Amino acid sequence: MANALIDIALLAITRALSALLGLFSVEHRVRILYYLLRAVFIFVRRPLRVARSNLAQVFPDRGEADREALLRQSLLSFARLIVDALRLKYLDEDWVRSHVQHEVVPEYALIKSQAHGKGVLVATGHLSSFELLAHSAACFGFPMAFVARRLPFPRLNRWLCEVRERRGNRVIDREGAVRTVLSLLEGGTDVGVLFDHNVTRNHAVFVPFLGRAAATTKLIGLAALRTNCPLCVACIQYLSADRYRIKLAQCEIEDIRANDVMSAEEKGALITERASLLFERFVLEDPGQWFWIHARWKTRPLNESRELVG
Repeated sequence: MANALIDIALLAITRALSALLGLFSVEHRVRILYYLLRAVFIFVRRPLRVARSNLAQVFPDRGEADREALLRQSLLSFARLIVDALRLKYLDEDWVRSHVQHEVVPEYALIKSQAHGKGVLVATGHLSSFELLAHSAACFGFPMAFVARRLPFPRLNRWLCEVRERRGNRVIDREGAVRTVLSLLEGGTDVGVLFDHNVTRNHAVFVPFLGRAAATTKLIGLAALRTNCPLCVACIQYLSADRYRIKLAQCEIEDIRANDVMSAEEKGALITERASLLFERFVLEDPGQWFWIHARWKTRPLNESRELVG
């Protein structure tokens, strides 16, 4: 009963916040959310502690002022993500085509045309307004399924799924996603996977990311091997004045698939590593837009200490 009441309250607050923010310009909405986040983090201190630890370990040669500037940019990016998620259902094809630079669409269409009927596996992450990436893909004629964690509040989760699926995309529950992902790729449906978040050791392969071994989902390598589908790494980057750009890189893995010496586990790890390094390049091109408050390096290899905060 208590959870149901919390669910109802959270949904009401989300809708009210969406309506209230709609009274302001987009940039004013982002600023309002930014200051709300800073206020929350006065009381919930761990996210900023994690972010500062992450930034210090990835950029040890940068001064503290530089790293604090990156943290502010990251929180602004987080605020913009929330603003974009709340207005997603209003962003139609005309808006996307006029606000999202999409020079990569012909390249993606070519990759898909050469996939021999398989779907394209798109590895992406928490960079800029990542919710807008799948939404834009659908508006450009490439709807996809994507893996997402189910919220613990059914009403709020249902509302979010409806928003995410409005343009023809499909949300795949993260729990038990492997079989669904493989089936969809085999059947020709493109699938997106956020793969830059920490996972538990039993679900992880450790690959380099921003200079440290990071526990990364095995799903990328497993799906690429099992289905022989194309693998791409993509992200969306905020430019300015409510403008964005989609970035895309095909991950070349045919040599790994053809290798007769490596085990399937080794192949999966190497595929994941190549994808991770491509995504790392996107992050380093504009590090202020990445989600630094995430405890990305929490799970450590067995032979390492647990001293890393992030």
